[in-house]
Amino acid sequence: MASLNKLDVFRVLQSSGLPLFSKHDLQKLFYIPNENTAYKLLQRLKREGVIQRLKPGIYQLTDSKIHDFVLANLLVKQSYISLESALSRYGILQQFPFVVTSITTSRSVTIETNKTYEYIHIAPHLYFGFVKEQEYLIATPEKALFDALYFMSKGLRSFPLDEMDLAISHSKTFKQYCKQTHIRQFQRFLESKKIIC
Repeated sequence: MASLNKLDVFRVLQSSGLPLFSKHDLQKLFYIPNENTAYKLLQRLKREGVIQRLKPGIYQLTDSKIHDFVLANLLVKQSYISLESALSRYGILQQFPFVVTSITTSRSVTIETNKTYEYIHIAPHLYFGFVKEQEYLIATPEKALFDALYFMSKGLRSFPLDEMDLAISHSKTFKQYCKQTHIRQFQRFLESKKIIC
């Protein structure tokens, strides 16, 4: 352990293929049986600017270049990009969001790193309608709009519908998503906004 310098550690972490890592990963990579020793190494690496903590127990190399959407998926495993981030990505919403928004079946949480990552809880039966694009999971355009309208109907989100391209709401896929919810409050909301499913 004493012989490990900053550059050695950086090289091993960089070549490990781990975009994010934990204390346990560090123990395995450097054959450190003692948890306290691994914790002290993490503290030293943070102090020296080699690594940064993203959330309790999860770290990354400071100069790591991970796409925001990939990082969002990694920070909360059961999640996909949706809402403002996906709507903006598809050009449905013209605003450019500064927060990376995701849907998850885990509890709602906001994680602050160099950027803000927001995770909104959704019931497991509504956790569908996403695809793998490059290295991350993202809602389809229809599901991103569905998610936005669903959370608006619950009063948990607000979107400027008059500034959004709602053409996708006429697609068969979008109508199918709406019908399979069987939530009367949601159906009434769509009717009030003149969005017919």
